[in-house]
Amino acid sequence: MSCLREVLNERGGMMKKVLSGLLVFCVLGFSVPAFAAEHPWMLKKDKDGIRVSVRKVEGSAFLEYQAVVVVDTPLEEVVRLYEEKENGRMPEWFHQCKEVRLLETRSPEDKLYYFVLWMPPPFRTRDLVYRRLRTTDPPGNVVEYKVRAMPELFPPQHDKIRMPSADGYWRLSRHGEGKTEVYYRQHSDMGGTVPAWLVNLLAVNMPYNTLANFRRLLMCR
Repeated sequence: MSCLREVLNERGGMMKKVLSGLLVFCVLGFSVPAFAAEHPWMLKKDKDGIRVSVRKVEGSAFLEYQAVVVVDTPLEEVVRLYEEKENGRMPEWFHQCKEVRLLETRSPEDKLYYFVLWMPPPFRTRDLVYRRLRTTDPPGNVVEYKVRAMPELFPPQHDKIRMPSADGYWRLSRHGEGKTEVYYRQHSDMGGTVPAWLVNLLAVNMPYNTLANFRRLLMCR
């Protein structure tokens, strides 16, 4: 009944629209490796060099997922695109991302962002406030980004549903001459009342499409 209530409150819609809208729920499944339970990973997609796996997380109805791809681009170029114009280009490659805005720079490695996730009708757009910490290993061969939701650090928006929790991890590492391995892992609570089983049903599309878009932009540079 809770799912039905959200659908009715947000102008309703046919089941076809509902299912298509669920594709974007995978987008921000941020997961922090530190407190994800050690359930086994299950490979769900292996296509065009991109591998996507999912696993259960203790205490959560939503699946954690990870994705990896090796791109024919040097690490420095990959980092540059990832951070380009303070993530101003993220909507070009992050699946269903509508907006990313830098809210605060605490240091070059520690920044606060506002992220908007577009949702097709009948569901309302989600938003996320997150802190991103960057670390680089001393030889400069690995750059890591850890993401943690900070929902209380930016006022709620009346036309969006704030994601209450989200944790993520990106690792960009040299992989031979002129190549970089891009690893992406996430888990989150999307907020609202959409059933978890429907979100999980389509979850692999988000990391796959995100890495595919990211690789395509790198090839165009």
